[in-house]
Amino acid sequence: MQLLDCTGHHGITVNHFDNLVERITFNTVFVHSITVNKTIGCAISDVKGIDVCLDHHRRAPSENVWTNIDAGKGTHLWLSSGRGQEGIQ
Repeated sequence: MQLLDCTGHHGITVNHFDNLVERITFNTVFVHSITVNKTIGCAISDVKGIDVCLDHHRRAPSENVWTNIDAGKGTHLWLSSGRGQEGIQ
């Protein structure tokens, strides 16, 4: 997958704690479909799309639950980003 194949950068960005993101359909391709950034205790459920990417963006996301994910093509499912000094990629 090349970045030129994407029509946007971030689809949904989740920050903070105890968020619920559910029943999302992506009808286009993003570099990062769903980004969790400094998140704890969030649930992401019932997500589907053409070519979904689950970006953990470093910055210590933890205790998040991902369930019922249809990644479509899945060519860049685990492509994560963030600054190098903020954790492993």
